[in-house]
Amino acid sequence: MEPRDYQIRAVEQLRKLIALGNRKLVLVSPTGSGKTFMSSMMVKSAVEKGKSVLFLAHRRELVVQKSKTLFKFDVPHGIIQAGMATDLSQPVQVASKDTLYARAVRREVMYLPPADLIIADECHRSLAATWVKLFDAYPDAVRIGLTATPIRGTGYGLGSLYDNMVIAATSPELVASGALVTTRVYAPYKPDLSGLKVARGDYVSAQLEKRMNQQTLVGDVLKHWERLADGRKSVGFACGIQHSLHLRDTFLARGIKAAHIDGEMETARRDEILSDLSEGRLTVVFNAMVLTEGWDQPDASVAMLVRPTKSFGLYLQMAGRIQRPFPGKDHALLIDHAGAVHQHGFPDEEVPWSLDDKTKVEDRIAKRKEGEQREQQQFTCEQCSAVFAGRLTCPRCGHMIERKAKEVRHDKGELAEIERNKLNRTATLHDKQKFWDECLGWAIGKQMKVGAAAHRFKQKYGVFPNSKILNVPRGSEWQMKAREFYTAIVKPEKERSKLEVAELFN
Repeated sequence: MEPRDYQIRAVEQLRKLIALGNRKLVLVSPTGSGKTFMSSMMVKSAVEKGKSVLFLAHRRELVVQKSKTLFKFDVPHGIIQAGMATDLSQPVQVASKDTLYARAVRREVMYLPPADLIIADECHRSLAATWVKLFDAYPDAVRIGLTATPIRGTGYGLGSLYDNMVIAATSPELVASGALVTTRVYAPYKPDLSGLKVARGDYVSAQLEKRMNQQTLVGDVLKHWERLADGRKSVGFACGIQHSLHLRDTFLARGIKAAHIDGEMETARRDEILSDLSEGRLTVVFNAMVLTEGWDQPDASVAMLVRPTKSFGLYLQMAGRIQRPFPGKDHALLIDHAGAVHQHGFPDEEVPWSLDDKTKVEDRIAKRKEGEQREQQQFTCEQCSAVFAGRLTCPRCGHMIERKAKEVRHDKGELAEIERNKLNRTATLHDKQKFWDECLGWAIGKQMKVGAAAHRFKQKYGVFPNSKILNVPRGSEWQMKAREFYTAIVKPEKERSKLEVAELFN
């Protein structure tokens, strides 16, 4: 139950923002990084100060998961969930948002519980009408949303409902520290999705299931799983119930212990199947949009993506289910039959998250990658022979460089692992942070200004250190000697970070 460094920092950042008057915040952290743990830290601190807390989730599994974690923190609480006993005398209530809305708003058979702090789990869903009406019932409460993917299904940010965002950690940081495992991706082909209709940012489910539920495709899923997965515990994401059942039956016919779950199945039966997977009585579980959120099975290390999606957030949610560490698990394996990695990239890359609800995250990613490529690529002007980088127009004569399209070959053969872009593999935020600290130490030893450290950083990475990197000067601090900057700015901040996490509320 000891918090990790990034968890302590994230909770401290939230506390500082609240102290400054911010009331609508989002905590962003990758799947498997402990958002439930961090929110429980906040709940415990709030209760110790005499505050009331309401934790909202949209699924029963998330309600149960949160309740179990609060018990580990010795925080008494009530549960508002259909089929469960309700104790409204507790200062903390863990509620299914649908149950609470039905009882307290629509039917008015109970009062809304008091809340100084509202925590919304999987808050990328919280722009829906039911969520908003519940939030509106608590105009004076501090609101904190939790999510690994702070975007709607359409790819736009959550700025219409939240004002500030705290990123606890990025996927590359967590992989580098061992808090998550890296993901290897194999992609056999790109499915033909031409002509499929799109609604609310994703393919229409019925059409998608019909297109993907073909005998040849289903057979390929089995073939590649047998070759790559080596019998490891696996989860398969299907397009719909019939598709999931077809996949299960194909695996069963091969003698593989497989099962299927969906949202229409009785809860007890669903729990039994997941327990069988956990205990080793099953090897593979296929599902139709059930295990995309709130499912924690650290020893599951293989995901079969048989559900194409235009939603970047859904892609990360599915792929993130297998990234948790487990003894003997040095990597996760994503077998991508949906062409998702070609569309969305690797699931453990750093993402430029933003609350901006006018620009899609995919557009920000594309713009960033284009900028990185330009920063790294050098050109020689055909007209004047000048050598330059970071732009397509020659700075001397103005000649425009024409990009030549790469030849693409399509060869039949066995499924091959998708190679990562070298830049993404070697220049993670963790790597940049480590090198910036080295640059700062170098400048101190040379009795130089911090600007010299920044130029040394740029020589390696092609860009100056940005605001995502810790201990980077701001404004007039760039004029300071490196030793003066360290003594006046960096060292005091390090001392403050060693203190225990302060209470959420003053």
